[in-house]
Amino acid sequence: KVKVVIDGGGGTISDAGDAEISDIKSATEGLVIVDGVTKKASADIHAACWAWQQERTEACQKPSFVLVSSAAVSIALEQRMEVNLDTFTVGSWTLEQCQEACDDDVFFESVKDKLQCPGVESEAADERSALILSKYELAGGCARWMFDFTHDECVCDFDAHMEKVSDYQ
Repeated sequence: KVKVVIDGGGGTISDAGDAEISDIKSATEGLVIVDGVTKKASADIHAACWAWQQERTEACQKPSFVLVSSAAVSIALEQRMEVNLDTFTVGSWTLEQCQEACDDDVFFESVKDKLQCPGVESEAADERSALILSKYELAGGCARWMFDFTHDECVCDFDAHMEKVSDYQ
């Protein structure tokens, strides 16, 4: 499973509920974006993207793929060189970037339910700012926790990660 497979033409091929590595081959444009790459599945996802890239290259296209993952996932140097892969590291979101993203009314409405936190008045005079600040205090710079997870899902995911740490003092 992966989180989402997006065709470079802007269409989502599959999303969180039903995304599969095999969906990569459905991309028809010259770009495919795969979000949710985990360490466990990275080799299979890389192989699927490489096969898709080879198929598109034979069809005289210049295909590219983007794999979105946490910093915990790395691809061996020889594999990166084989497919001419560039790696970019992007820092966590700042509060200002979250606020700027939510300045877009369409985006804000699409994530508003995910920003709800206990104790934040939904009728507050400056509801948008209150929601963003409250959720950012929990999610920090993690865009996935901020915009894709509810408050309870964020707490649950955080707790699950903390259970894996033997000594966090």
